[in-house]
Amino acid sequence: MRVSIDSDKYTYELHQDGRSEAWRYGETWRDVSGDKLIYCMAHEIEQLRATVQEQSAEIASLYEMNLAQAKTIAEQAAEIERLKTTPASLREDLRCVISDICQQARDEQHKVKVLTDALEAYTDEVTTMEEWLKMRHEALATVKGG
Repeated sequence: MRVSIDSDKYTYELHQDGRSEAWRYGETWRDVSGDKLIYCMAHEIEQLRATVQEQSAEIASLYEMNLAQAKTIAEQAAEIERLKTTPASLREDLRCVISDICQQARDEQHKVKVLTDALEAYTDEVTTMEEWLKMRHEALATVKGG
């Protein structure tokens, strides 16, 4: 596992042999083997980043789906214009179709909003974790240096 934070200033690396070390500015900084706190935070950051990436892909997919639906809605709007000359019974059917389409559009917008809010929450959590890890590194450096 390899996790970098603070614009790659700090990097945590867990080697296959079980050793773990912290890097600072690309140089070996210190051995953190056995420091479960740092391991757990790095693991959590890695998981949160994966979640953010997955949800970003899902949001992008929903956005593409919404674009396709917008095209469909535009096509249906054109059909509505054509049908305005039809008898009243067909107009009522058309009103029902339009109502269904509007509800579908509202449902999709709600899904995008929920996923966007979740993505923002995960992004905030990753940022908070990175800041905390940075402060932890600085505090440990002060303790070791002092």
